[in-house]
Amino acid sequence: MKGRDGLFMRPGEPFSFRWKDADDKWRERSTGTRDRKLAREAKRQFEDDLQNNAVPDKQWTELTVKEAAERWLQSRRGEIDPNTYRSYASNFSAPIAFFKNRLRAISLADIRTFRNARLKSGRHPRTINHDVDALSFLLTEANVWTKIVQAGFKALPLGKRHSSRLPLTADELNRLVTTGLSNPAWEVVLYAMLLAATTAARPCEIMQLQLGRIH
Repeated sequence: MKGRDGLFMRPGEPFSFRWKDADDKWRERSTGTRDRKLAREAKRQFEDDLQNNAVPDKQWTELTVKEAAERWLQSRRGEIDPNTYRSYASNFSAPIAFFKNRLRAISLADIRTFRNARLKSGRHPRTINHDVDALSFLLTEANVWTKIVQAGFKALPLGKRHSSRLPLTADELNRLVTTGLSNPAWEVVLYAMLLAATTAARPCEIMQLQLGRIH
């Protein structure tokens, strides 16, 4: 007999409830508990997930990271070029080595532990973010990534990268230009060096250099 909360129990079984899928068909789901309070919470959580399109996909949730990565790569082999394929495969290698549990069991805390381990091993935050991006592809297929984001996931900050290079002085700039223009074959190289190595040259000076007008 179904109660007002939509729960019902068959003899010797946990509380269950019925719900409609995307095709408007009724389905039955067990809460896994005979405690009505816990069953109500399980039902509420499922309905929230259903509303947010975050119901886990069991075709993926029961896979390990290694199994899921192999399936994901195989499904995209014909869609991406070989270099991109190898790049994705490389990004999966660290999560595969670290995570031994199934996708359904991976939490935000697990991802933080993974990132801390990678940081301690000397990996750059950008590399670690790429690793987690790859993992997120799998968790998205399992429909569990949304919960991790909602739990407060944020990518590692990359920080500011300060260059130790100083702008060229006026004298250094003059010597660089004079040397570069002494050989026509060096002019293109000189132009690239100016763009990369100095902020002292004004845009008009760069344009004049291209035309061979700086003396």
